[in-house]
Amino acid sequence: MNNKDYILKVSLAAALLLFSQGCSQKQGFIPQIQEDTGISRVFDFSEDITRGQIVGNATLMASDRYLFATGTGSGFGIFNFSGSFISGTSAISVDARTPNFIDGDVRNVLSMVTAQNNLYISSRAGLYQINLSQIQNPQTSLALPYGAPNLFGTFGGYTSSIPQFSEASKEQFRWDSMVYVSQLNQIWGFRGNRMSRLNLGGLSYDPRPQVATNFQLDTSCDPAFKRSSAVFQGKVYVAACSRVLVLNPNSTGNITSESFRYQLNAVQVVATQNRLYVHHEPSYSWGRYSSSTPEGIYVFDAGLNYINYVPIQPISFAVSPDDQYLFANEDNYDVGVYAISQGGRLGTLAR
Repeated sequence: MNNKDYILKVSLAAALLLFSQGCSQKQGFIPQIQEDTGISRVFDFSEDITRGQIVGNATLMASDRYLFATGTGSGFGIFNFSGSFISGTSAISVDARTPNFIDGDVRNVLSMVTAQNNLYISSRAGLYQINLSQIQNPQTSLALPYGAPNLFGTFGGYTSSIPQFSEASKEQFRWDSMVYVSQLNQIWGFRGNRMSRLNLGGLSYDPRPQVATNFQLDTSCDPAFKRSSAVFQGKVYVAACSRVLVLNPNSTGNITSESFRYQLNAVQVVATQNRLYVHHEPSYSWGRYSSSTPEGIYVFDAGLNYINYVPIQPISFAVSPDDQYLFANEDNYDVGVYAISQGGRLGTLAR
C-alpha cells in the first residue's frame, strides 16, 4: 500500500466511524458503558505500514510527529504520522563493548520517553539515549550504566569485550514507565514503589539517578501489560495500579501529590496535548472483580471531564498527537490501528 492509498483508507474509515463523546460527570464515578461506542479497527499497522518490520511484542510511544515502536522484526522503528515508516536499525547496531537496548530479546524493553532531541529507552540492560537529530539515522549516543564504569563499577572484568555490571547497577535504570519533566529538565522513572529522578543537564559528569520513595506508589501490578505514565497540563500522571497518582512539580524541585478524581486501576496512562487516556484493569480475586467499572481505556479532556471510552485491553498503546488514531498491541502478535472520530453517546452514570 502506498502513502496515498494509506491516507485515503484512514480518511474514509475515520469518516464512517463513530466514537463516544462527553457528558456531565459526578466526581469519583465512571459511566457504565451500555451501548456500542462505535470504535472499530481500521487496519493492521504491522502489515500495512511496516511491511512486517515491527510485529510481535511491540512497545509503543507517540511523541510530536512520530510513533516509536520496538518489536520483533527490525527491532526498532519510527513511524511518521504523515504516512511513512523509518527503520531504526542503526540505533541497535552491536557495539563490541555495550549491548543494545534489545539485548537479544525485544521483551527487554520496558518504557520510552522523548526529551529535547533524544529518545530514552529503559531496558533490562539499562538506559539508552538515542539521538534523533537525523531521524532517518538514529544513533545511540549514551548507554547507562555501560557509559560510566568509573561511577558504577564492573565485576568479573570483561567477557567478550562487554563489561559485566551487577544487576543492582542496571536495576537503577529499569523503569516501568518514564516521563520528561521539562521545567526541571529531568526524567522521572517509576518502578515498583520507587521513583527516580535523572538530571539530563548533568548526564555528562554524573548520570546517577536520585531515588525518592516518599509517595504511596506501586507500579508492580499485572505483568501482562507494559506500563506508561504521562505529563498532562503540567502535572505528572503515574499509572500506579490501584489508582492514578498525580504529582505536581514546581521550579524549585519540590513535588506535591494530588488525588485523581476518578476511581481507576491504572496500568497505563498516555497523554496528548488535549486528552488524557487511562487504561483501567479491574483486579480479580476470590471469584470477583474489585471494580464495577468495565476494563478499557477512559479518555478525559483538559478539564479532566470524562469524554470517551475505548473498549480494548492493550498490552501497549499510543495515540496520535491529534487524537485521531490509537495504535495498540493487543496480543503481542501485531499492532492494530483504531480511528477515533467524535460523536455518539456515553452510558449512564454508575451508582
